Amino acid sequence: MEQQDMISHHNKSGPKNSLEEKKQFLRSNKQKENKTGTHVNDDGTRTPASQPVRSFSGSWWVIEILSSIVSLAAIGSLIGVLRHFDGHALQTWPYKITLNSVVAALSTVARTALMIPVGQAVSQGAWNWFSATRQKKKCESRLEDLEIFDGASRGALGSLKLLWRMKGRHIASIGALLTILVLAFDIFTQQVVSIRYQNAAETDTWRYISRPDPSAIYNSCHLQCACTRQNYTISCDNTTSFCNYTLPTGTSAKIQTPAGIGGLVFQVTSSQGHIYNASSTTIPYIANFDIMGAPYLSEQWTNVTAFECALWYCVQAYNITMNNSRQTQSPAKSWSTISPSDDSSDSDNLTFTNIPSDFNIAPDAQFVVGELTVNAVKTALIGYLNGTVYGGTANEESYSSDFMQAIWNSTSHIDTWISNLALSMTNDMLQTEPASSSTLYAGTVYRYTGFIQVRWAWLTFPIVIVLGSVGFLVLSMIQTRRSRVGAWKSSPLVMLLADLDRAIKHKIGGEFNKANELITAVGNEKVVLTREAGELEFVSNVDE
Repeated sequence: MEQQDMISHHNKSGPKNSLEEKKQFLRSNKQKENKTGTHVNDDGTRTPASQPVRSFSGSWWVIEILSSIVSLAAIGSLIGVLRHFDGHALQTWPYKITLNSVVAALSTVARTALMIPVGQAVSQGAWNWFSATRQKKKCESRLEDLEIFDGASRGALGSLKLLWRMKGRHIASIGALLTILVLAFDIFTQQVVSIRYQNAAETDTWRYISRPDPSAIYNSCHLQCACTRQNYTISCDNTTSFCNYTLPTGTSAKIQTPAGIGGLVFQVTSSQGHIYNASSTTIPYIANFDIMGAPYLSEQWTNVTAFECALWYCVQAYNITMNNSRQTQSPAKSWSTISPSDDSSDSDNLTFTNIPSDFNIAPDAQFVVGELTVNAVKTALIGYLNGTVYGGTANEESYSSDFMQAIWNSTSHIDTWISNLALSMTNDMLQTEPASSSTLYAGTVYRYTGFIQVRWAWLTFPIVIVLGSVGFLVLSMIQTRRSRVGAWKSSPLVMLLADLDRAIKHKIGGEFNKANELITAVGNEKVVLTREAGELEFVSNVDE
């Protein structure tokens, strides 16, 4: 009864006596608490001790849990959208709003949702910080910490103060750090998407390019050529007479040295070939010939040169591009292998075989040169590629044909001449008779377009922030359960109903008009949150 009288009359006592009485009362109850979890009252009866509050209950944190789920769903949706459209052309984006708008929207949802559990968990950290369980070894909680925790739950500035105050001693520091880092959340998400421009094929659009062959028998077959410089053997009657030049193909020319009027200077002769064997069954040769004689305008016809040349059919692949309505064409590859002649067949058509797949020909396409065409071209070339040049007075050489004069004029650049000959004949075949408009090759359209490029490294920071907020919420729920306080979080009603040690109230004194006056007066007071008989009270540290 003595303790009851003391408690019932403590309002009439001075501040000092009241504080001492309360400390004595708390110590007495601690000593009387037995292992069964009951308190021994003054009259000898026993009452259950304060039980830990079931603050881990999901229903107490339902809003925060749902917010975390929303945040995870938003960041997951963002990853899904970016993964689906990564590498796609901008034209494939099917919505009226831009991809950046979708990224910004999902980013905002994720950031806003994650701040709900972070802010509430920081607020709950204040109750856990002041709990008797947390401060039972050494009291570190001060009244001003209430304001610091409240500020940390509201924004980055308060979070900086909390980090400085706690210095990592409380898990609320994690929430404060997340509150500061989340300011850069949108910056990182806006860096995730970039646009890369390049030429790309349009798969849903076709352009057709005509195939202007002279007739179906040519079927895109062209001419290829080559000339190879040859060594020759010389036999001379004497140094002032004639020398006989003989090539490995058997072609020979009797050229007068030094130059004389009426002597042979230059000749072109058909041959069976030495390097380019005219009897080949797999290369469709249409002309094999040797060029031998003195160079054009040579003053002394002693420097004789010789070449073995050949022309043959081939399948030519072209790169054809259309840029701003201008078509350009360049040879890409050629193929000249034909199937060997079949003695059982009555046809001597040339059929190209084993054409590589990178020529992009149709599966059922055949490239054939008809027998009559082959014979006609061979006969025509024999007339052109056989002839002579005889010497005379200055600049009065005798030519068997104008074509022979052209060949002799080109002896210093014979490779260029033979290439131009093949190109000219090819162009004639392609342009003499255009094919019908129904003869088309399907081409591919390329457009300089933008492609979506996801820079995944920039998404690491937002993902870490979201996962960190979930982890911080779980840790706060666990700590709340162990602290024997309710999950009151930022509820102002709980703070309103919580009492304050009378001795601390006495220190406040009279009226105050500024918040910092309270901080100055009692901010450094070390207090512990107690809960007895359902009543909350911040009491001065009983261990002091």
